[in-house]
Amino acid sequence: MTDELGDTSTENAAFAGRHDVTAYGATGDGTTPDAAAIQDAVVAAADGDGSVYLPPGTYRVESPVTLRSGVRFRGAGMGATTLLADGDDYAALEGFGTPDDPLTDLSVEAMTIDCSPLGDGETYSTGEKCIYFQNVKRCRIVSVHAYGAPATGIGTDFMVDSLVHGCIAEQNGRLWSPGDIGANGIGIGAGRFSAETVVVSDCHAADNGNNGVMFEAQGPDAENVHAGFMTATGCTARGNRIGFRDSADRCVKFVGCSATENDEHGFVISDKDDTSPPASEHRVADCHAVDNGVHGVAVLDGAGTVLDVANCQLSGNDGCGAFVAATVDGTVSVSNATVFENGQSGIRFENGGDHLRVTGNSIFRNGVASDDAAGIRLAGGTKPYRYAIVSNNDVYDDRDAPAQRVGIDIEGEHEGTKVVGNTFGEPAALRFTSSPALVRDNVGYATENGGRAALADGETIQHGLAEPPTSVVLQTESTNRAFPAEIGDDTFTAAVVGIDGEPIDSPETVHWEARVR
Repeated sequence: MTDELGDTSTENAAFAGRHDVTAYGATGDGTTPDAAAIQDAVVAAADGDGSVYLPPGTYRVESPVTLRSGVRFRGAGMGATTLLADGDDYAALEGFGTPDDPLTDLSVEAMTIDCSPLGDGETYSTGEKCIYFQNVKRCRIVSVHAYGAPATGIGTDFMVDSLVHGCIAEQNGRLWSPGDIGANGIGIGAGRFSAETVVVSDCHAADNGNNGVMFEAQGPDAENVHAGFMTATGCTARGNRIGFRDSADRCVKFVGCSATENDEHGFVISDKDDTSPPASEHRVADCHAVDNGVHGVAVLDGAGTVLDVANCQLSGNDGCGAFVAATVDGTVSVSNATVFENGQSGIRFENGGDHLRVTGNSIFRNGVASDDAAGIRLAGGTKPYRYAIVSNNDVYDDRDAPAQRVGIDIEGEHEGTKVVGNTFGEPAALRFTSSPALVRDNVGYATENGGRAALADGETIQHGLAEPPTSVVLQTESTNRAFPAEIGDDTFTAAVVGIDGEPIDSPETVHWEARVR
């Protein structure tokens, strides 16, 4: 038989023979104070073989249990072993190293930590957590159910080469109110080292007061270390204020994660209101952001360069599928996503930026809660758009009463914008305040056409372009000359004249090309 960690039952037995907390006086009856006895077992393990075992039971801890380097702190499984924090202004499990002397090689495994009795019931301190570690290296938090903390459930700062895996963070941040900090399901603070390499994998964050899973720059301002290389993979966030968030770190990835039914956004990349460097070089890939209360993916507060949103499903959100409010002076790419049935526009950029890329997406039936939504909108804002590329997107609204009124809407000032290779369905395809630098090869919005016709002087041709052509070229098969005499919204009139300049009244073959440049 195996437990949820994949360990055999013989390993549980081996733990029972090491530093079993009941051998130090812990009762596990749910009422007797057990913190002192558990702490004695931790001290002994730190000086000995490093393993502490909590057999099935409920261990009431009226003060924090402080872990040390090298200690493997392990229960018999979620629900079987419960650490019950019952007091005020402490974390059930804590451990604090320093940047020069971090805690190393410690772990917490296979237990429930219930902090629902913790706190005064009115306000919270940020230290009222299930787990609170700082300055740790090679730390593992595995198969832990962190429940009911007034502040964050699993809250760590300055982790290196560490792992949070297979955990459930539920109903933490229960005293959070707007403007408060912390109160996340899983919250990872960063900012001591340039590479704070931590992975949060296969975890679930549900019904937490603030963010479900959050990475956040919070190192001392004087040091101004722009930490990065944190990853959340295979995680879910449901019923939180915000599902997944990073604030002001770099090189953060959310991969294969699902955010649904969160009060506000599914995923947020944001800056901070202090001196931290801007969030930059992020990737949201292979994720679902579905049925959230505002946007699926939101880039807010001046987040910095380079963001890649790829291969995601962004649907059913009350706001936009993807919303970029920040003015980004570097590549922002939304690619190969399926974006549909959101309340507002499918993909919206708000305040300009350089080198935006919106490519290969399927965007349809958005604007559920709007009367003038776009599939893709580059809205006018604080800065112009420079060198944006909108290409190879499939954009349409096939409902009887479409709310996605235009496929691509370019409102702001722009320079070097290219709209190439998109496929448009009904209703309107493309709308802009000033013409992009290049509009070409768009199905449903023709900007190039040509053919051959028998024409006499003064006859008209339907050019079939989405707007009046800026260039029309005609060529006869004889010595006669042909040129456009008049260009209209739907047609152009051909002038066909002889060498002497006299009109040719009998039809002859004329080749024509019309383009919008």
